[in-house]
Amino acid sequence: MQVAFLTALLSALTISFSRGGKVEQRAAALIFGAAIVSQLLQTGSYARAQAVIAGVDMLLLFGLAALAIADFRRWLTVAIACQLLTVSVHLFQLFTGQLSRELYGLLTIIWAYPLLGSLAWGAWHRADPAQATPDPSEQSTRPLPFVLNPPSTNPPSTDPSSTREHECELLAQLLRNHGAGERAGQQATLVLARAGSLAAATQQPPERLRRWGADEATIAALALARDMLTLALRPALENRPLLTDQKAVLDYLRLQLAHRQDEQLWAYFLNNRRHLIGEACIAGGSATEILVLPRQVLRAAIDIGASYVILAHNHPSNHATPSLEDIRFTRKVNEALRAAGIQLIDHLIITRSGHSSLCALGYV
Repeated sequence: MQVAFLTALLSALTISFSRGGKVEQRAAALIFGAAIVSQLLQTGSYARAQAVIAGVDMLLLFGLAALAIADFRRWLTVAIACQLLTVSVHLFQLFTGQLSRELYGLLTIIWAYPLLGSLAWGAWHRADPAQATPDPSEQSTRPLPFVLNPPSTNPPSTDPSSTREHECELLAQLLRNHGAGERAGQQATLVLARAGSLAAATQQPPERLRRWGADEATIAALALARDMLTLALRPALENRPLLTDQKAVLDYLRLQLAHRQDEQLWAYFLNNRRHLIGEACIAGGSATEILVLPRQVLRAAIDIGASYVILAHNHPSNHATPSLEDIRFTRKVNEALRAAGIQLIDHLIITRSGHSSLCALGYV
């Protein structure tokens, strides 16, 4: 019995520390500490060792409960239930003494196996998707996070000045074809100097373009370019399961969000085949924050009949790292959607230079 328990303990600890997140590793440390203390008390000649072991198991129960309150994981429900049964056996024996030594030992250790199994299961399924090797048969049905793009070992050497000149020529040609005439070159240079890039220019609101000195022909041409790009990219999301082409999704999100100067939160709604069936700007804010409630996302998802939801918002600061408020909001939305039978697949943060995935970071 002791050998089997020790084998199960070591296996669960190995999986937890090699594949688990912070919650799984902290739980593994608590369980390992409690197991070591209990084994020492059982092998030594300590007075009232049974009462002390019961106290250690009770502390472990409180520790697991504290982890669940701070950062809930589904596997913790099983672990807490098993530990609660162990503590109940201890207390029953302490107050009644009606169990034989063999039965008492069996009942106190039997619940340790599903506890360790739940820990190992939780750690295994909380592994970083980049380290896991998915089953090919599951790739078409299992939602995958939008993992961070790996850094390029050989980044292409592009000359920023030549890129700017090429963008200026393209925009000037577009403006000429749209009726700008001789002003096309001047307007293209003006807009690109203020926006920074052609992609950013297409995302500017008309009132800002007017403040920069753009005329109505330029504003209309940029709006047309944005609408054409949106229509060109959107079919790739509607005509196939959305999660099979992450590049198409990220291209579409960058077009919508990357160059905005104020934060916006968008929700993308999928049906049960994971096809895009709608999208909505849930809220906008300042350059640093968005004021939005989780129930706004839930209401929009229910209204459109979504089975899955992807959230995305931009960081004008160009820092893709999620803030504490981003993490808290994502967890609240996840809980609200889960209660309604809707799955939050991911929450993406889009910037001019990249993106981050809260699912890949372990927050969904």
